[in-house]
Amino acid sequence: MYLNQRIDQLLAVTESLTIFVTPLKSRPRGHQVTDSKDLLKMDYKLAAATEPAKDDNPLEALCRSTSVEADARQSELLSSLHPELKILGIRSHLLRGNLTEAQKKIGELENDDDEITRTEIALEKSRLAAFCGKWDDCLKLCNLGLSLKAPLITHLCLLQVRAVAFFEMGAFPQALNDSEMIISQEALLPQAVAINFSKAQRVKILLMMGNQNMAKASLGELWTTFSHGSYFNLDQLLVLLRLELEERRVMEKPHAQVAHACLRVARALGDRLYEGLALLDLMAALPKPDPILHKVSKNFENEFSRLRKLKEDCSQDTPETTTGRLLKKAFKEDVPIEQARKISQIIIGERKILVDLERKCTIDLSSSLHWLEQAAKLATTGIPKEEFFKSVWKMKYAPHLHDGVMRIFCHRQRKKFGLKLLSEGGRISLTETLVIC
Repeated sequence: MYLNQRIDQLLAVTESLTIFVTPLKSRPRGHQVTDSKDLLKMDYKLAAATEPAKDDNPLEALCRSTSVEADARQSELLSSLHPELKILGIRSHLLRGNLTEAQKKIGELENDDDEITRTEIALEKSRLAAFCGKWDDCLKLCNLGLSLKAPLITHLCLLQVRAVAFFEMGAFPQALNDSEMIISQEALLPQAVAINFSKAQRVKILLMMGNQNMAKASLGELWTTFSHGSYFNLDQLLVLLRLELEERRVMEKPHAQVAHACLRVARALGDRLYEGLALLDLMAALPKPDPILHKVSKNFENEFSRLRKLKEDCSQDTPETTTGRLLKKAFKEDVPIEQARKISQIIIGERKILVDLERKCTIDLSSSLHWLEQAAKLATTGIPKEEFFKSVWKMKYAPHLHDGVMRIFCHRQRKKFGLKLLSEGGRISLTETLVIC
């Protein structure tokens, strides 16, 4: 999902940018200011690409510009102060959906004679075309960039964008080939965003090529990596939830709650493009979407031409793009969607994972299988004590014997997993929780 990933070369120049804003006396002795064009010519093993933010780094926020409005503005400010960083400004505008401004900035650099800059401009123009849903133009621009001499990171990014264009145009073997080429560089660049993205993209491609078993296995591996990671990453969570959505959509299974989870996570990230996309997914999965959803969706469509073009594509008898075709044939499921309800936890039943959005962590629920199948009902209507006790312990409920058991059970689940499991009014319920069955 390249539209929502942190930018590799943005990370690469972070150290250089820190020199610009750090007082001279605090610079490390012998630390020279490196020209950004030289930085662009280098290849990096970007360990920082998947590491948590460091509070002592004054420009760490720059690396989070894909999800935080204020940081994107900071990136724009720095690029305006230092002409050699204009590429970063273009990317900030693209990722915030300011396509007109991004086009203007691209025009200012199009006549640059430096081959590295020309390659970077080809990459940004291809991203701009993708944001606009112009996949033919996107493909041509990627091919142009790949024909130039490019640093490895830029080359991988161009392949990454081209893989998306091939996917949307239905050229799945070509999309898979580009994704595999990127993944083959993992030993050299183990933390590069393009590689992590391509692993996710490969799952989508395999699904569309009918190789569901391999796709399912690959998706399981990605969930395992995420849940056992050293820190919590909302961007990665959104990628995985969207893959779950794609799998269910291809297999024509219910997926409204997955779309709802994508909407909540995108909103938590502050990513309006993917919030709008998740809203389209959700509306496509509901037989009769609430009129309010239509109104909100229209606002997103007015803001992002990508969403507007996708909506128009879906309205055709035969959509032109892969995503448009999948949206059009979405499985309809009549489920309650409570937009106003606070959601602080998401349970992914098939993966046996609890995602806590407040504490920013994942918790393994494998030891809770005896009641996990009841989670969806607990999170919506709640379950009477008698019914819940019988379903879990397989015996008749006797209040004078089992009320204490139920209280201890709820207390232990709250203490062990942080679950918002309550026992009150004769019912057991999960509050602030969205469950994906």
